[in-house]
Amino acid sequence: MPLKTMLYLPLDERPCNWLFPQMMTRGVAQLEMLTPPQELLGRKKTPADLEGLWAFVEENFSRSSCAVLSAEMLFLGGLLPSRLHHMSTAWIARCMERLRALKKSSPETRLYLFELIMRTPRYSSSDEEPDYYQEYGERIFRYGYLKDKQARQGLDAQEQEDLHSLANQIPPEHRADYEARRNFNAALLENVLELVRDGVVELLYIPQDDSCEFGYTAIDQKRIHQAIRRLGVEDKVYMHPGADEAGAELVARAWLELTGRSPRVYVEYGSLLAAQIIPLYEDRILGASVEQHLLACGCERWDDPWTADLILAVNAPGRVMQESADQQEGDVTYQSFRCLRAFVKRIGRFVEAGKPVAVADCAYANGGDLEFLRLMDKAGLLEKLVSYKGWNTACNTLGTTLAQGVFALAGQDRAQLRRNLLYHLLDDGLYQALVRAEVLCRVQQDGLSYFDLGTGARKYGEFARQRLLEHWRERLPSSFSDLASARFEIWFPWNRLFEIGITWRT
Repeated sequence: MPLKTMLYLPLDERPCNWLFPQMMTRGVAQLEMLTPPQELLGRKKTPADLEGLWAFVEENFSRSSCAVLSAEMLFLGGLLPSRLHHMSTAWIARCMERLRALKKSSPETRLYLFELIMRTPRYSSSDEEPDYYQEYGERIFRYGYLKDKQARQGLDAQEQEDLHSLANQIPPEHRADYEARRNFNAALLENVLELVRDGVVELLYIPQDDSCEFGYTAIDQKRIHQAIRRLGVEDKVYMHPGADEAGAELVARAWLELTGRSPRVYVEYGSLLAAQIIPLYEDRILGASVEQHLLACGCERWDDPWTADLILAVNAPGRVMQESADQQEGDVTYQSFRCLRAFVKRIGRFVEAGKPVAVADCAYANGGDLEFLRLMDKAGLLEKLVSYKGWNTACNTLGTTLAQGVFALAGQDRAQLRRNLLYHLLDDGLYQALVRAEVLCRVQQDGLSYFDLGTGARKYGEFARQRLLEHWRERLPSSFSDLASARFEIWFPWNRLFEIGITWRT
């Protein structure tokens, strides 16, 4: 097969958006990925160099087989700037013109976009939101929730009183700013849908970050659904919970369309109620999200594991989902409503039969299932997987797990597969579930906070590295015996504890 060139523009500069898609495509002989210099991407709330990014895209578009671009990055400067900007409608019109010109100049280059529906966090923090969200965030979320619920199904007397009280508590200028930006971003998405209708964009992904049944995000979701139907683009638009997995998943979809493939995927759930559980931070049952991500990724759900191309093993809660940091005091249904030993045994049978197995560890939010990992280690299965992910939300995990599975099937070399496995076992499996809380204790002793490590990031990174190695020796001693001699560093992309980066030293 001739070499395929893919132009990729991430949602932001964090590893989950910038690095993970590159990790998944490394070692695939027929694919070259073009990415902009990282210094163009901005940092956290500082917007990207938009003209620099446009110049990079315009320079490389015609030499690419396809382009996978983040609308937030290309139009607004990144994920967090998309929640803070004061961009003009004239700029957006200019962006639409430039995309049309790009496609006209190279019609054979397939153009894929992803653009989020803006989230509404249910907590008060300005770390990723406007400054006023530090004081009013929880109330803004609750106000939007009740406002939407009132319109759709009505409120009881107490809820009606709460809505009236919240309307008076939130300063009008803050509510106006927040709602105006949401309206702008939704209008921008409607403009992009017109590009889909006109054949400029081949496929559009619309992830929904931190979804909820009611609220501002649900209001925007309804508006966008109506636009999709009005424009008749239902077959070219995918909308589902998620955010940071979108780049990796769309890269996999673009690759499958370039190569004319559609892998058959058998889904093996880790508990009897798994498909019916609504994960934290999402608005629908896990089974629905699995189906939607399979479809969006370009895979086919297959009912026979022995003739499937890939096994997607979905570890799940017994009945209710908790945060991974709380699993030492886990809900009793993690034990009574599932049998991990049987799940691990089934995975073992697939591995023994030579089936590629990708594990989506969705048992907890924001980190891996330590008991599951221990059983997998004892069974000697961790190193035999083609993918392990267990980070942030269930859909973050699902999308990246499927994407890695696609590139494993594409012939990614085993050395890169092992490195990707190890990265996520360290990050998702141990850092998020265990080490993050240990580093936080050190940070707080130094008078610093979870969201600001000051000048101590290097020190805390080294402490995290040491604790990861210690936990590995204690909990996963049968896997990756060469880890003790591996040279790697831990760093903090946004100088906070929520996410880490791992850099391997040769």
